Amino acid sequence: MVLVGCGGGTGSNPTTPQSKLIDPSGNWKLVFTDTNNNQFLLSALFNQVGAAVTAINISEVGNTAPGFTFIAQRDASMANGLVQNVSTFSGDFNGNFGAVHFTTTLNDAGTHASGSYTITPPQSGNCLGVALTGSVVADEVPSMSGNWTGTLTCTSNCP
Repeated sequence: MVLVGCGGGTGSNPTTPQSKLIDPSGNWKLVFTDTNNNQFLLSALFNQVGAAVTAINISEVGNTAPGFTFIAQRDASMANGLVQNVSTFSGDFNGNFGAVHFTTTLNDAGTHASGSYTITPPQSGNCLGVALTGSVVADEVPSMSGNWTGTLTCTSNCP
């Protein structure tokens, strides 16, 4: 009897702890910054199942500088959310601001990410007030619990 095999031995097993995908599930704040330090922010609640990442409750607040033509949108969506190669987190946010593609690297704890973005504006033009490419830094926003009382007052750019 002769046994012949091929492959094996040198690859990593996807179920080993070293190759487990980092999970970005939770509430996140993403800050997109161009080379002139113009910024816009997105917040989202991410949920990861396998390698796929979905998002709900996406809110956007753009640059307050002149030229920014809208404030606080809540009709955005996310497509192509993916964590691959353990820590590479990417996806596409879509809204009336166009499409924003991001590619980031997650830290080991899955609470911080940094990388780059590219904007594809709608036909009406880029209303985000930032360059079409730049950097993105994202942080998970810790949950709070307990009883809270007080008054919240919005002083500018209130939805």
